[in-house]
Amino acid sequence: MSTSTRHESVPIEPAPTNDQEIEEILENIPSEIEISVDLPSRNKFYNLSDPSSPVTVRPMTFEDEKVLASNTSRDKGINLLLERCVTNVSITQLLLMDKLYLLLKIREVSFGSSYTVSHICPSCQKENELTFEIADFKVTYIPEDLEDPREIELPTLQKTALIRLPRVADEEFIGSVDLLFDNLWRFVKEIAGNKKRAVISKVIQRLPSKDFHIISNAIFDSKYGIDLKGKYACDSCQTVNIAEIPITENFFSPS
Repeated sequence: MSTSTRHESVPIEPAPTNDQEIEEILENIPSEIEISVDLPSRNKFYNLSDPSSPVTVRPMTFEDEKVLASNTSRDKGINLLLERCVTNVSITQLLLMDKLYLLLKIREVSFGSSYTVSHICPSCQKENELTFEIADFKVTYIPEDLEDPREIELPTLQKTALIRLPRVADEEFIGSVDLLFDNLWRFVKEIAGNKKRAVISKVIQRLPSKDFHIISNAIFDSKYGIDLKGKYACDSCQTVNIAEIPITENFFSPS
């Protein structure tokens, strides 16, 4: 009669490490370069952790890429990346124009200024390979006298509204057109001097279209921040097109 012996598998633990050996292997890695950045908002509306120091950005590491890849929510992963790579400012309080600017700066310091993408010519459907230079993108800074919140005129109502700019903490309310329309009241501090949330919400639902769009355009003002668009002539038909750099999952990797 034969018997069999059951052998339990024992996890193999890494042997104790020698820090000196590790450092010798990694000795040629460049020192982490942290750069200071001038945000489109000029930091006007932030309480910096250290008011005497600038906002800084560092290059991504392998651990940062793991954090980005492991999050099923793209927005959450990107915000975590910002928290890891950006210092001296609260990420949730960032204006959206500054968030976009910082994402491009992280990409630039991590992988270089050049980013190559494909773009289909609308005229001839030819695929063009385009190389954007992030460092050359135009940045429009907010004027020194811009306030947040700020007062705007509603011409049809002949009254004023006090509106504020959206921040990273507001992203859950503006993820789609329907969400934006339902939550526009959150960005209106008062209308005609009335600050009651319930009143403002009801008034917005009954606004004339002209005044509604004036409020919406003022809240999501695209005049300021970094411009992601560039012109190119199609390789095939020579039509001059405007293309915008896409912020996709491939953006945070070498192009």
